[in-house]
Amino acid sequence: MSLFGREHLRITADAVHPGTTVRYDYRTGSCLATVVRKTDRHVVIDGEGCHAKFDLDQADELLESGRLRVVLDDVVHADAERPR
Repeated sequence: MSLFGREHLRITADAVHPGTTVRYDYRTGSCLATVVRKTDRHVVIDGEGCHAKFDLDQADELLESGRLRVVLDDVVHADAERPR
């Protein structure tokens, strides 16, 4: 994929780790969230107004479609009070 004549690399769920900030676009809106847990099967994100758990294939599909995007940010968007 290229944008402005530059080659872009595709991001997969392999590149997403706890602490990564993502923007998640869902049916009724979008939110900034932080990856709070990742296992060999799932990725869990938490942010103001959203909490979601995806299996790795779902996360790959969301990243591919642009509904889940990695954001370069150093702010934790997860709710510190919510149990993981």
